[in-house]
Formats: sequence, structure tokens, C-alpha cells
Amino acid sequence: MSWVQGADGEVFVTFGRGLGLTEITALITEYGKTPITASGETSGWAWCVQPAHPRTGHLPYAGPNDLARALTHQDGAETVFLSTWVCDCPAEQRINQQACRNHPIQFAHYREGFETMYFNFGGRESHRGGWHADFLLPQLLAERIVGRDTSRYDADPAFNADGAHTVAIIAEHFALPSPPLALPDRTHR
Repeated sequence: MSWVQGADGEVFVTFGRGLGLTEITALITEYGKTPITASGETSGWAWCVQPAHPRTGHLPYAGPNDLARALTHQDGAETVFLSTWVCDCPAEQRINQQACRNHPIQFAHYREGFETMYFNFGGRESHRGGWHADFLLPQLLAERIVGRDTSRYDADPAFNADGAHTVAIIAEHFALPSPPLALPDRTHR
């Protein structure tokens, strides 16, 4: 995926606001299966990048997006979790669940311990859920990424294949910093 600067292979990116970089890196280092390869703190967001790994993480957390949720158990804390790792398990594509047993959801937002929204992206978005599941729907509809008019996919089969346009909408909404994101210019839509 082209939207993470310097990514070598598939990665997870965890952003935290209302948390310090030390808090985020400590939990990910303690329970994560792979080392943190990049981290920083910009515009009120702390962030970490780590190589992608299967969801079978160490207890008490099942996977990297669960770590993102665990970080938000204090007042005002929120996290955004992004994954470049696309689930291509055929059986799992037919059911509406967050992700299969081996792959995390590709986008999730957590606030104060609760999952506000999540969905998969890249190609056509799927498996949307959370207590504010449709919060970004107006922006996704306006960009013709979801909904009845998804003609951009028909006109250009490569459109949003890696989810970069969807991630740009997420980043704009939450004011996520760059780096670590490298997103397409959305001014000429």
C-alpha cells in the first residue's frame, strides 16, 4: 500500500490523541508481536508503525486493533487504527464481522474504550460497524467510494485499490499527521 511513508511490506499504524507517545509505545511493545519501526508525535497525535502480524496476539489482547482500543480506557483518549494488510480469506468475505481470525479490521476509531466505527477499505469498502458506523458516510458517498453511484471504480479499475482515497478522508476528518501518512492530493477531484 502506498499511503504509509517508508513502509516495507504490510504495516499497522496506531494513532493516539489524549495519550503520550510513551504510553502508546509501552503497550504496543509489551503486547505486540512485532517491533515498532517508526513513531512520532505531531499535532496532538502520537503514532506508531509496526509490521503487520496475525491477530493471534498475546493475551490479554487478541490483535493490534484490540491494543488500540485498550489504549483509550481513560477520559478523553481516542485512537485511530489503520492496517495495510488486506484480508483475502474467501470464507471471511461473506460474513459481516470486524475481520477474520487472522487479519485485523483495516480502520477502527476508538474513544474512551468504545469502538465508534470500523470498516475495511481498498477497492470497495465493506464490513462497516460500531456505534457511529455511518459517521464518515457522507464523505464516502460524496467521493463515490460507497453507495449506489460508485462509477469511479468502473471508470478507473485502479481507483482506490489500496484504499489511499479512503484513508485520505479518514485523515482529513481526524486531522491525522503526516508523516507517517503519504496520501493522494484530493484538491482535484
